[in-house]
Amino acid sequence: MSSFLTLLIGFTCFANVHGIYRWEELPVDGTTTVFYVFGSEAIYIVDPENKTVQSTIGADGVCTPRRTGISDLIYYLILHFSLSVFIAQVVETVATEEMPYDLYYLPWLEEVWVHAWSNSTFDVIDVSGNLEKTHKAIKAHITPGWTHGFMVANKEIEDGKVGYVTHFRNPGLHQLDLTTKSYKDFHNISDQGCHGTFYLAYSSLNKHTFVECFRATFILEMDLTKKQVIRKWSFTGKPFASPDGRFIVALYKSINRTTSQLLDSKVHVLRISENGPTSLLPTPDIPLGVSQLAFDKKAGQQSGYVAYISLLYSDKIAVLDLAKLESGRAALSYIEGVGFVQTIPFSPGMSRPLFVSGRWLVSPASANNSVAIIDTSTVKLHGMVPGVVKGQAVLAVSLPPTSSPPSPTAGAEGKLRFNGILTLVMLLAPYILHGR
Repeated sequence: MSSFLTLLIGFTCFANVHGIYRWEELPVDGTTTVFYVFGSEAIYIVDPENKTVQSTIGADGVCTPRRTGISDLIYYLILHFSLSVFIAQVVETVATEEMPYDLYYLPWLEEVWVHAWSNSTFDVIDVSGNLEKTHKAIKAHITPGWTHGFMVANKEIEDGKVGYVTHFRNPGLHQLDLTTKSYKDFHNISDQGCHGTFYLAYSSLNKHTFVECFRATFILEMDLTKKQVIRKWSFTGKPFASPDGRFIVALYKSINRTTSQLLDSKVHVLRISENGPTSLLPTPDIPLGVSQLAFDKKAGQQSGYVAYISLLYSDKIAVLDLAKLESGRAALSYIEGVGFVQTIPFSPGMSRPLFVSGRWLVSPASANNSVAIIDTSTVKLHGMVPGVVKGQAVLAVSLPPTSSPPSPTAGAEGKLRFNGILTLVMLLAPYILHGR
């Protein structure tokens, strides 16, 4: 096994940076974790332990905000030979439909499905060997046209043979046949008062999917395989499922787009039962503009999760202990001094990303051109890393011990085998309609 790390990144440049990251299996002992922070001027490689920017990768040509009509995924090969040497080169460009917005990696199929928002279609890229686009323009709409929508696909849902796609202008969910790579059906839920669908999250515990209806005041709990609405919950927000499927946490915020004033900020938590009904837990107010969420296991424990929630209008990160919340104990605390994000002028895609890996949680503070490093073992601020200009997204990478570098061409020619993949999305365009 080679002792270097190969990182393959795909970018789209209209409003988002999307990445396919593939790496060789790494040894546990002796590895070092660094964080890639995608900023406006460079990709910054941050060492969390020492609270320093270790190196940068120039971002010229990587992404151009506000550029329209982009229909390519450009793949960069980055080989880490040591903690200080970085080689980056374009190795492949894959043509897609216009405005490729999201990437979905389906490991049981060894495929990446690329969701293009220009007409709500999907392209399929085979990643089992060399990158190869096998299908294009698979529809996920009633009529072609601009969309905001997302897909849920899981090996547990109909044996991984069907994906479900939301569309903010269509009153239901589109079904895609993941095996034949074709459109399958449309599940209309307009009878529930749902005239468009948006964010969704799947619980692996009760096998239900929680669907946010666009510009509505409720979330639907659904059994997608039976096309059945289980319950309509009288709150809205972007749902997140905990890794064990025991909790659905929905984040909601409302902002005046003219003044950038925060109007409302709420968190709702559903407790999932494997065989019984779902219940709504009393949740403390988090009135500071909830933005993004990252789950992590409770420090020093084998079970139980905390939810780290970033805030747009505060230099704090909220920490919600889900086990304490479930038992009725005080569950909310804050990590202070983490810097601010830029909120003026208003951008619908404005958010504060979080990324947890091992001991560390990293979150860019774009207004301060810095990055907050949280030690999750103590749930305290480890320090701020200055000099990271307008960080927009974060990815953790485990580096193996330094050894002799291999030939870069081996990776570029697709001769290396990989056994892992992640996807990354970074919002850049200020007019993408992510108002919540």
